[in-house]
Amino acid sequence: MTLVIYKKGVLAADSCSLVKTGHGHTVMVKDRKVFEMEDFAVGLTGEFDPDRIQFEENIRLLRSMMIPRNMEEWSTKAGEPLTPKQIEGIKVYCVLLGQAAYKYLLQNLSGAHVIAMTRTHALMISDEDMVYLEPHQDAHFALGSGARPANVALSAGKSVSEAFRICAMFDSYIRAPIHSIQQKKLKPRGAEALLEAMQLKRDLSLQFEGGINLLNKIFPIFSALFGEEVVNELKEA
Repeated sequence: MTLVIYKKGVLAADSCSLVKTGHGHTVMVKDRKVFEMEDFAVGLTGEFDPDRIQFEENIRLLRSMMIPRNMEEWSTKAGEPLTPKQIEGIKVYCVLLGQAAYKYLLQNLSGAHVIAMTRTHALMISDEDMVYLEPHQDAHFALGSGARPANVALSAGKSVSEAFRICAMFDSYIRAPIHSIQQKKLKPRGAEALLEAMQLKRDLSLQFEGGINLLNKIFPIFSALFGEEVVNELKEA
């Protein structure tokens, strides 16, 4: 039972978790549910175990889905800016990656819902949907037992902290302290994020709709960015 909120560059969660003991009892404990790396942050609700190896794999997969939006600022290995056609090809790859990763995550998150965040945008994943959100958009995500009153409060113009205060009045499972992460304080990501995503696709054998023919059209773009030798190694997947 919990509440995780994202609105206008702020990701926050309460600290209440329910843990089952070996005797079949359920106890309430304080636990952190937002995690921050240098260029990536994530908040989770539902059933998840940070001590499981699979948890780290899922976090890596989520991070790979967060390709930066500033592709116009990237340059090829030769120092030339990307063309509009190359940028469009990368975006196609990112869409395919997102679809394949979403299917994989639904099989492995074990009932957990997620809000992930980089400096440029946020991503919400649940059993029903996958939605990207830019920080400048006047919109929000709320997940967990307090999501319904939180969405009402946020839609009425309340801040993230005000939404938590209001929800705590109606949901006894929302408890202090509230941990929050500022999107603007995360380090920016560059084209290397795309290379990491390609490597993860290979490691997890993610399957793209459209098959190898579609990927063959995109690989020349990656060769221009990272070099043909690097891309040839990743083609083995």
